[in-house]
Amino acid sequence: MKEGEKEEIDIDIEIPPKILQDVLDDSRKQQADSSDCHLGDVKGDRKDKLEEYCTWTLQQVESDRWREALQAANQFAMDQFLELNSILQHPKVTAELMVKGGVKPGIALQFVSNIKKSQQEAKKP
Repeated sequence: MKEGEKEEIDIDIEIPPKILQDVLDDSRKQQADSSDCHLGDVKGDRKDKLEEYCTWTLQQVESDRWREALQAANQFAMDQFLELNSILQHPKVTAELMVKGGVKPGIALQFVSNIKKSQQEAKKP
């Protein structure tokens, strides 16, 4: 493999259904609890909003190990042209895709679960 080339790796790690269901339930609860931020309403340039979210995820941790794992998730999201509204609408599919792409399961779950939180924090004065 030459420098700069990407190799696809099929990692057959299944996220336990209970964890995925918890993520979906939490996402639905956040949607119901949020009066000023509805599912699928992330406005603006898709790429810019994803980059803002990726930056926000890195600001949430101090551990170099966690930052490295989050950077891998962020890069995966950018490389796959994921966008926040689609992630919000399909968190299970997104988390599974990320894990199959080499993102650590816990990081993938965080990535799909924290979008609304980041949006709410951005709206605070």
